[in-house]
Amino acid sequence: MRQFFPMEHLADTILLKTEAGSAEKVREQLLGAGRVTGLAEPGRIVESYRSMMGSMMAMMNLFSLMAVLTGVILIYNISLISIRERRVEFDTLLILGSSGQEIGWMVWFEQAKAAYEQAKAEKEKAENRLSESRSRLNSLEQQGLTKTDLNERFYESTLDQLRALWQSEQTAVNQLADQIADCEITADRDGIISSFAGKELSAVQAGQEVAVISGTSELVEAEAQVLTTIAPYIRVGDPVTVTQKLRGQELSYSGKITEVYGFANQTTSALGLKEYRVTVKAVLETGDTEALKDGYGIDMNFTLYQGENCLVIPAGAVFHFQDQEYVYAVEGGRAVKRPVTLEYQSGTQAVVKEGIEKGTVLIENVDEKELYDGVRVREK
Repeated sequence: MRQFFPMEHLADTILLKTEAGSAEKVREQLLGAGRVTGLAEPGRIVESYRSMMGSMMAMMNLFSLMAVLTGVILIYNISLISIRERRVEFDTLLILGSSGQEIGWMVWFEQAKAAYEQAKAEKEKAENRLSESRSRLNSLEQQGLTKTDLNERFYESTLDQLRALWQSEQTAVNQLADQIADCEITADRDGIISSFAGKELSAVQAGQEVAVISGTSELVEAEAQVLTTIAPYIRVGDPVTVTQKLRGQELSYSGKITEVYGFANQTTSALGLKEYRVTVKAVLETGDTEALKDGYGIDMNFTLYQGENCLVIPAGAVFHFQDQEYVYAVEGGRAVKRPVTLEYQSGTQAVVKEGIEKGTVLIENVDEKELYDGVRVREK
């Protein structure tokens, strides 16, 4: 203000220090003065700034918490998706016939391979660092430092560590290669490989066909596909009869079952419907097998049930209700529901262990809608 008013002693601001408890009274008197245009209190200004900063810090903390929660949720969802995909992959392998031990070996192989790739990347990184170090070494030698001094001070220890790490990983890779070399598939017979499907496969599951051997052994092996409803009744060592139609004659051979696969393959029936069949292998023991050649069509007959003095009824006469098999017997002109215990049942016949006696009249087809316990019936 001295630039505009030629006065030596001119003040436009007064700094006051009040006693404790009198600040409010002094403030009221100053605001009542006519020449006081404004009043600033440092304590109130500091308090307002602190309040403002407190609000800003609360908002920043809230945003930080939201960012952390979002990151945790994102990582959790990604982990769940990864675990779900891995479980689906393992379940698929189990359905295809892989055992838990085989899946464990596969996971271990993946981990070893990942470790090898990581070691390889570290080796390449070390080689790049070594190249950079050499270029720096050349520039330092030009400045008067010797190569020996620099190596002793900086590089030899690091290079030895990297070499030790590379040798350790190389040893692990060599061990894995030895284990892979030990995983050989040995055929159970001598012969000539007529087809080899393994060259198109990256992994082989249990029971999967890898090669077809045209054997020269005296024993002839036969193979058949049976429905999953029949497979539970077939055991290794059971006798079988193989028939072949050749030049108008029906040749018969006997043998024993040597293998029943533990899984089923999906096939298509003659009607175009999906069905699941299990592979059964047998070795023919008797008969002149010279006429049998690889790939010839045969009929394999199994003995699913064998017994004496058995009570056999039509399979259509049996129905299932609440974990119990029943039949409808005809007594006094009415249908009477009677529980039975079955010893064996096929698609056409059933062997009754207890529940009815020989001579009991049964209703052959129990799928009739009007049929119920106590309904009046008559024999045809």
